[in-house]
Amino acid sequence: MSSYPVRNALMRPLRRAAAERGETDRVNLRSGQVAAPAGATHAAECLATLVADADRAPGPTVTSPA
Repeated sequence: MSSYPVRNALMRPLRRAAAERGETDRVNLRSGQVAAPAGATHAAECLATLVADADRAPGPTVTSPA
């Protein structure tokens, strides 16, 4: 994948179009600069980590669906 400035420039038209339509959930379409060190992991493991982190965070408790 290309460097951040190039990715940012490529995504600019999409962000602009989303902003013009009021699609705020699509305006900030940027990716981090250091994704490679995160490593590969299975989706289930990633989700379990996210839930565990959320459980430790202040605020409402995260529960699994029945």
